[in-house]
Amino acid sequence: MTTLYQQSIPVLVKYLKNLSFLLQKGATFCEEKSLKHEEMLSYRLISDMRGQVPSPHLPYQVQSCSNTAKFLVSRFDAPNIPTFEDNEETFEHLQDRIAKTIEVLENVDPDVINGKEDVEIIMETKFGNYRFTGQRYISEYAIPNFHFHLTSAYCIMRTQGVPLGAFDYLKDVFEKTPDVDSSQAVRTAHVQNLMDRLRSKSPIYNFIMAEAQLIESSQGVVTTRMTLNENHLNSSGNLHGAVSATIIDFVTGLAIASWDLRETTGASVDMHISYVSTARLGDMVEIVSTADKVGGSVAFSSIKIFKVEADGTLKLVTHGQHTKYVKNSQPKASLA
Repeated sequence: MTTLYQQSIPVLVKYLKNLSFLLQKGATFCEEKSLKHEEMLSYRLISDMRGQVPSPHLPYQVQSCSNTAKFLVSRFDAPNIPTFEDNEETFEHLQDRIAKTIEVLENVDPDVINGKEDVEIIMETKFGNYRFTGQRYISEYAIPNFHFHLTSAYCIMRTQGVPLGAFDYLKDVFEKTPDVDSSQAVRTAHVQNLMDRLRSKSPIYNFIMAEAQLIESSQGVVTTRMTLNENHLNSSGNLHGAVSATIIDFVTGLAIASWDLRETTGASVDMHISYVSTARLGDMVEIVSTADKVGGSVAFSSIKIFKVEADGTLKLVTHGQHTKYVKNSQPKASLA
């Protein structure tokens, strides 16, 4: 479960750093456009925004972000919280204020905040006193209020022409996944097409492997899953050995095909099967096959059949090795 500390302090630190980045872009824009810093710093979105001219309204938004973060930890009784004068008037001063605020947050002991979901928090303001629980104070006031002022700072700079976008506001939030090689999509489609073709041409494959689904395919590795039905069982109600052999023959062929996108998978030369445990009617099994070596004449592959347990863990049922004669099968080497 996410703790109060995790919900608050790391989030505030991350977005204070993003605020620093926004200010840096704002200052750079002023230099590039020969715009006086004071014009950017004193701009307000609308005339009746809080504050009186010549109060610097961009600094007010930054100070409010800082104070929201600082007051959060002080209201949870964190020790040694400094007082800031709210007198910053330059980009440099604001960057220093942000750095000091981050330092305060990073020095907070998680135990100061954790476990205080139901602790009463009284927020005293000139408009009155307001009561929160620790959880509500963080989730319903502190974090939203922080983002209100961060958004206001963003909008002030954006309105003045600073080239900002959502990815600036959300800087370092996204963890980009690796780009998918276009050949990977081709490989997966090739394996799926081969599965369908083998089942349509072979009555035994269609009988045993009709419900098998392709889960993942990469070069030389194929993962499939299927749910066992009555056709897969022996007289004792367990996964039949002959069915295991058919599974191995079918899926190791797919792994060989995934190696270099060949259209055929050769003929069986040798197969070894070890039965470790069993699976029964209605069990989901996961089959992982690897083409260990694909040569000009012979391909060697290994395979494991797992039972997928209720908690998602895998229990080994069968493992095997399969050797196939592949000299007459033609690879598409350019996509391997």
